Amino acid sequence: MERRGLLVSEWEHSETAGPDRRVYKVTKAGKEALRSGLESIAKRKNLMDDLTDFYNKNFRSKERG
Repeated sequence: MERRGLLVSEWEHSETAGPDRRVYKVTKAGKEALRSGLESIAKRKNLMDDLTDFYNKNFRSKERG
């Protein structure tokens, strides 16, 4: 993700006896990629909800009747 410019990282040096750690931050491009990906997931979820409603109204009720 760093190579794609979605994250940047840096080492944070510990002042205590604990080990140093790598800290990641999301870039502007990373936030846009996340937003775009979540938007795509939301659209697919809405489509699946619509298909499920269609199935329930047109097929499931007939199975019971």
